[in-house]
Amino acid sequence: MSQPDLPGTEADEPLWGGRFDTAPAPEAGALSRSLSVDVRLAPQDVESSVAHVRALEDAGLLSPGEAAALEKALREVGEEIATDRFAFHPADEDVHSAIERGVTERLGDVGAKLHAGRSRNDLVVTDLRLWLLAAARRIDRNGRTLEARFAADREAFGRRFALLYGVLP
Repeated sequence: MSQPDLPGTEADEPLWGGRFDTAPAPEAGALSRSLSVDVRLAPQDVESSVAHVRALEDAGLLSPGEAAALEKALREVGEEIATDRFAFHPADEDVHSAIERGVTERLGDVGAKLHAGRSRNDLVVTDLRLWLLAAARRIDRNGRTLEARFAADREAFGRRFALLYGVLP
């Protein structure tokens, strides 16, 4: 396993590194950072990345051992983020690059295979969709709980409760 790159090396470059000769204005760099907002997508990013690893294995691009190592590293990084033990780096522009960096630091070249065959847009759309599906389930569950509590309160307080909410029994 290769050692993590030290700051100032190629792995420390921002995502735009290698495409331009000069760095963008500080304001543009600040605008492109979304980590403080999208860190809440970490659980979804881990799950979509695990599914991607399995697809890479099914396609023959990863050996079973590499796939198992990647899944283990992904789950470790996800757990560290969930428990506030993950060390974010200034070069981490978003949760996707932070997770990928964490996996690559653990597994070296094998970790870098995680990026194969997917784009940043794929990651964002998949993670947002998974997050929205989970949010919809929470809203539905909480709405049903609220409805049940209203029904129980109506039974307990009878007509006074119904009049209060404008609903006659």
